[in-house]
Amino acid sequence: MRWKGSQMKKFSVAFFLLLAIFTAYHLQAAPVVQPVVVTMTLEAPIVAPAASFLIRGIEEAEKQNAELVIIQLNTPGGSGDAMLKIIAAIDNARIPVCVYVAPRGAMAASAGMYIAESASGLFGS
Repeated sequence: MRWKGSQMKKFSVAFFLLLAIFTAYHLQAAPVVQPVVVTMTLEAPIVAPAASFLIRGIEEAEKQNAELVIIQLNTPGGSGDAMLKIIAAIDNARIPVCVYVAPRGAMAASAGMYIAESASGLFGS
């Protein structure tokens, strides 16, 4: 059977209309995945409990398949042992860890400066 001009035109319009509906449905049905960013705030001296808090936070972020960890830091410094544990956790993290020294007027003195320098990114307000 040969298609007449008007039949071919109707078939083409119907075909492209179905194709457009099918494409629109699949584009709409695709879920939008938001990246997971874990933020932690430490406004305290760098001591053993602070190190445990940050290390647990980094580990939890990895379990959540986070894309990024942001540590908001304001510290006068602290223990060298706690600092080294935090730096090791940042260095061994499978995801980037950024340090944000905030709020305005905050500091990352002494041990805090070394922690900030070990991060994947360092930002300040």
